[in-house]
Amino acid sequence: GMAYHYQTAHHGPARQADAFVHALRTADALDWPVMIDVEDEGLSERNLLAWLARFMSVAGKTPLIYTSAWKWSGLIGINRLWARDFPLHVAYWQFSQPPTLPDVWDKWVLWQVTSRWRMEGHDGNLDLNLFHGGLADLVAFARQY
Repeated sequence: GMAYHYQTAHHGPARQADAFVHALRTADALDWPVMIDVEDEGLSERNLLAWLARFMSVAGKTPLIYTSAWKWSGLIGINRLWARDFPLHVAYWQFSQPPTLPDVWDKWVLWQVTSRWRMEGHDGNLDLNLFHGGLADLVAFARQY
């Protein structure tokens, strides 16, 4: 499993980071990788950096960043080299070709290929994500993050 936080521009970054850490502790999920979603309109680089700093200092772990190339450049900007320190979960819904990555990343860890996956026994759509590697890589990644 992986915990997921959708950061909004409407609440303070420290408040959101603290609430996420509290939820992780309550669910006993701090040992699992975590992710921050960077796609809310109005989100800024300053807001994201403040959330990351607060979350990492309180939780003691590095989150993945979930975003798409066009959302990242529109909200956060280009040439943000600091972002290379964070694993990328890229949203790119064209499975017929490799994903377009935000400009500072040269690799992805997870790739969301669709949000409309259908599975027998489940009503509604599901996200379908690919991990870049094999089972041993996934276990090593989960232990690191």
